[in-house]
Amino acid sequence: MKRIIMIIIALLALQACKEQDEWLDVKSNKADIIPSTLNDLQALLDNNTIMNANYPALGIMGSDNIFLSLNAWQGAFNAVERNSYVWATDIYQGENSSDWLNQYQKVAYANIVLEGLQKLNDQNNSAYKAIKASALFYRALAFYALAANFAEPYNQANLNKLGIILRYETDVNKIVPRSSVKETYERVLADLNTALPNLPNLQAMTTRPSKAAVYGLLARIYLAMGDYNNAYHNANEALKLYNTLINLRTLNASATYPFPTYQIKNAEIIFYATSVNYGVIATTRMQVSQELFDQYASSDLRKNIFYNSNSGGTFFKGYYTGINGGAFYGIATNELFLIRAEAAARTNKVPDAMKDLNDLLRTRWLTAASYADLSASTELEALQHILRERRKELPFTASIRWEDLRRLNTDSRFAITLNRELNGKTYTLPPNDKRYVYPIPDNEVKLNGTEQNER
Repeated sequence: MKRIIMIIIALLALQACKEQDEWLDVKSNKADIIPSTLNDLQALLDNNTIMNANYPALGIMGSDNIFLSLNAWQGAFNAVERNSYVWATDIYQGENSSDWLNQYQKVAYANIVLEGLQKLNDQNNSAYKAIKASALFYRALAFYALAANFAEPYNQANLNKLGIILRYETDVNKIVPRSSVKETYERVLADLNTALPNLPNLQAMTTRPSKAAVYGLLARIYLAMGDYNNAYHNANEALKLYNTLINLRTLNASATYPFPTYQIKNAEIIFYATSVNYGVIATTRMQVSQELFDQYASSDLRKNIFYNSNSGGTFFKGYYTGINGGAFYGIATNELFLIRAEAAARTNKVPDAMKDLNDLLRTRWLTAASYADLSASTELEALQHILRERRKELPFTASIRWEDLRRLNTDSRFAITLNRELNGKTYTLPPNDKRYVYPIPDNEVKLNGTEQNER
């Protein structure tokens, strides 16, 4: 099995070389690279340094939750970090994009597994079905992660605009054009709904997908699509299977990492994954914007459990550490309570929305007696509470803040203009700006003729 994995890694490395103008015209014998047993295929999906790490982080650097001093910005490790922070038109300056390439590596692994399954005559085997479902989940998550960064937000005006490259085959030589936004989301939803029946409700190893993880991811996606009935349904189904929240009063706020690591089993995690570990968002380096930090009340335990303040500023401690040290990108119950709350508010269930929000916030307060339930009598009042707390609860989970900015830009009640000040210069990102869609990497455009996004 070790030899098989090494061959696959070499194949994917060749794909990366192609992106770097170093493509070697070498054809591999497909029989040599397709694993031959169900155990082999499961082992590929259990490679968590590939399948559970290095999801996109560009949106974290582009959001209004992060702050970089001039020294931190000038000292950033690469051009992508500096340029993403100021929403530059050209963020790569000839560099490759980890956010792009790592997702297509996951897609390649998933497709290798799916093609490998086709060679086996075990379709009625429960393990076969579960492996297929897991591969579809990973592929859907990678496709959605790409769409949330490199395609227009999903709405009726953008359905026919450029989506992402939907790869279904392992042939890295095949040129595949970009699909539409509509086709992209249809494929993601189809993969997840096909996977759903054949996964266990929960997994002992949270690096493996489960029914609860599928429902959770569907809830995240439907919220981004503005389909609030389906967002509510899927968040509700996930929380029926698992709804544990950590009472922050049980954690040590003075600890370097107050939350347990994923290996110890963090009680809120349903599915574990992390982002690309860019230097400026690494734990202890990621500085929160003062505007966001000031929103936390003195009795809000998140103020000390999420952050560490010193003479250099206020820095994010991280929610759940592990794998490669990137930001958390998985599915957890705190996000699902907030999705269900927002979807309830938007579908005329304001009391239900506020119950979910208050149930979450009671676990975040210094003492139970010091927390006073938030109230709302209208959809707008409820959404104002929920969206504010969503930002405070999930400041650096996945690229959720970036995704929220993209989807809320179309609603004049919540659209905002982002500003940064660096060395006397002001950088601005207005609502619905073209720079809310990241450019396709230069080498992908040059070598494969992929149509570029407008910036």
